Amino acid sequence: QLQMSYDKFDSTLNIHVIQGRRLKCRPNGSAADPFVKIYLLPGRNLSNRRCTKYITRTSNPEWHQTLVFMGLSRYELSQKNLEVSVWDYDKCKNHYFLGETVLHLEGWGGKIFITFLWLTLIQSTNQSIN
Repeated sequence: QLQMSYDKFDSTLNIHVIQGRRLKCRPNGSAADPFVKIYLLPGRNLSNRRCTKYITRTSNPEWHQTLVFMGLSRYELSQKNLEVSVWDYDKCKNHYFLGETVLHLEGWGGKIFITFLWLTLIQSTNQSIN
């Protein structure tokens, strides 16, 4: 669940990552250590990426963290997509992909908005990252 708002006075997109529900478990059946990674696309680089902290051993995490993208005009925002992915944190191995969704921001940039969203994750097979 996300809450999003755009502040036209300081050109800031604020994304409050609230919670997840019924996330899938690790391949061995134990609960994951989930964290959320958000990219503001196009442009898959560090300046367009924000991450929450991971929450240990849960399928129902509650993050309550705000991720901020600064310096975005309303027009720029309307040209962007928000990729929201959830990963299982692993400090020794590659992080394990739990699911993702993409939110198209076209039409949202001209307004100040506050929206609560439950997003359904699309799951893929055996993706991992460092």
